Parts: sequence; C-alpha cells; structure tokens
Amino acid sequence: MLSETVSDLEASELVKSVASKRTAVFRIVDTSVDEQKAEILKNEGFQEWITKNESFNELRELLFIYSAKQINQEKENKENKSPSISSWKLLKIKLSPVEERILDVLIEAKAATVSREDLVKIIWREDPNNSNLSQVSYRIKRIKHSIEEVFDIPDGVVTDWRKGYRLNDEFYQKIYESYELA
Repeated sequence: MLSETVSDLEASELVKSVASKRTAVFRIVDTSVDEQKAEILKNEGFQEWITKNESFNELRELLFIYSAKQINQEKENKENKSPSISSWKLLKIKLSPVEERILDVLIEAKAATVSREDLVKIIWREDPNNSNLSQVSYRIKRIKHSIEEVFDIPDGVVTDWRKGYRLNDEFYQKIYESYELA
C-alpha cells in the first residue's frame, strides 16, 4: 500500500519495479476516485485504491474481495491454460542454452527416463565426472522452477531415483504441441 504522501512519480516507479512479481499494489488516495482517475491508476499498475478515511472494516472487506478475485482468476487461468507458442518461447527465454538442450533431450525421449550420465554425454560430449553430473542436477532444478513458473506445473521434470530424469506426463502433453510448432 502506497501512501498519499508518496509522489505519483515515485509511486509509478515503485509499481514498475514490482510489476514482474506477483505483488498487488494499492494506492492510498485523499478523496474518492472517479472513473477518469480510476483509469489512470489502473494504467499505472495499481490493482486497487483506498481513500485515507476508509475504516478498517472497509479495508478488510476490500482486501478480502481483491484476494477472492485473484484466487478465482488463478483458477480460471489454470483451467484454461493451454500451451501456446508464447508460453514455449517464454520458457526458452528463461533457460540457458545448456538448460534448453537438456530440455530438448528430455522432450525427444518422451516419457522415457534419461540418466544423468547420458545427459552429460549428449550435452557436453564427454565422459561423466562429478562436476558435470552436479551441473546436470543443478540445471534440472532450474528447468523445474522455470516450468512451474511458466506453465504452473510443479515437478515438470520427474526425478527417478538412481535412474535419471523424465518429463512429467502432464507437462509433456501440454508442451508437445507447442514444441512441434516452435
């Protein structure tokens, strides 16, 4: 919540700095907001605004309603989320070239498990050693995080203990079509 004592320019800069994070920014204003001012606030990135003379009960209700809207929106997005070229490209942008190659190998393997040793041989074209085996584990962790962030699928890459890695069935089904188009 940004106070009315924070200048519009400073508030705008603060909103821009948290725009990529899942953060709601509320602006406290002196008086009620008309449609024109509401449009300006939304365009600046504020989710809601609060007049400084609103009671705690009104504030609590506003926060509850905003939270309920967010939860419903996330549910709708999750239900309607289908892979798209833009989702695939966003994932590719988030990955390093090595991570992208690892993901490509896992996609090509379909549901089959690929061992860390095989990934080392394919990616680095050398015999596995502790350093590059560790790199594979680290890179898989980053790939999992990126998949969850872009597609909202936890464990998009499954670790089969002492065997290797494979794609989660749900992720493979979602990404296959867009991977073919990319």
